[in-house]
Amino acid sequence: MLNQALESELLALLGGDEKARIASRYCGFDGLGGTTLQAAGAEFGITAERVRQIVGEVMRRRSPASPPAPILIGAISFIAANAPGFADDIEPKLQSAGLSSLPFRIEGILRAAELFGKPVPFSLTETQRARLVHSFSPQFLDAIVNAARRTIERLGLATLRSVSTALADAAPEAADRGFIADVLSGAGDFRWLDQYSEWFWLPAVPRNPVVRRIRKILAVANPVRFTELCAGVAREYRLQSESPPPAVLLELCRQIPGMRVAGEFVEADPRIDLREVLGEVEQAIVELLAAQGGPMRRADLAAGCLERGLNRSSFYSALKHSPVIALLPANQVQLVGAGIAPPPDLNAGKRSKYFHAKPHGHNLSLRKWMA
Repeated sequence: MLNQALESELLALLGGDEKARIASRYCGFDGLGGTTLQAAGAEFGITAERVRQIVGEVMRRRSPASPPAPILIGAISFIAANAPGFADDIEPKLQSAGLSSLPFRIEGILRAAELFGKPVPFSLTETQRARLVHSFSPQFLDAIVNAARRTIERLGLATLRSVSTALADAAPEAADRGFIADVLSGAGDFRWLDQYSEWFWLPAVPRNPVVRRIRKILAVANPVRFTELCAGVAREYRLQSESPPPAVLLELCRQIPGMRVAGEFVEADPRIDLREVLGEVEQAIVELLAAQGGPMRRADLAAGCLERGLNRSSFYSALKHSPVIALLPANQVQLVGAGIAPPPDLNAGKRSKYFHAKPHGHNLSLRKWMA
């Protein structure tokens, strides 16, 4: 342990007098991170202009050569050894290690290193929530955030490993999972879903396929059993290779605004208008299945939808992947949540263009059902 604290060493390097104390306070060499001319003037009972003059005088009178500064050099080495990490975690350790008499703000150390010509092997980046100490350039931080956003846009949820894998080729230096967690947890919209297994999501990403599928399900069945919701989400082909564990999906339901989990059910409040979340093919499927009032043969559903002029390819894609359809044995289908929630209120809002069409086969008349 050194006999002198970093604050005292930096004050001495500035001259050690009252003017040096004013300059030290302004520059953050006292460990408090620096302040404005006005605030420093208020503390010392002088004007902001006088503080500016004093700081300029102190800087001019210091030696132009790089002076010995063993404690400053030791503090820089200590911070580098503890990077990457959060500045708020590293700063108290400077005090614990005997380098400073208080948790020393790293901003002051960086400014002192620049002033006294000491090399610094790390950077300090301030995000929305945290100050990160690291050895990466800003573009690597951007690469981490962009990789996470692209993963969320594609899959809805992500793991640190998936982001690390995405960075392995483009920015391998930034692919460390611990550092990725530090960077993302400093972002304002980062939310853990399971910190132990490293699942997370970014609520601010607008095009989230999992959230969209959950909202579709709840527009048709509200409330819905969580097991049925999981089955509907899993029908998304992009999730079939990286399907989130049920516990992760359940936590997501708890975090989505307007949704709540009660026992084995998930519910949306307020209710979701199905016409806001379903495309025309899914709307037509819902109308026919709701009119049927129970399971329906796939062939009959297909005939009814195709008779209404729906695109054949779009129909069979929806039949395979739509979250609002539950597949049953014997080539039958029904609406998700059938038997739990009442049929969706198709009278609400704008009437579908499919209502006037002649119903197919043994289906109930849509006009009669709508009456």
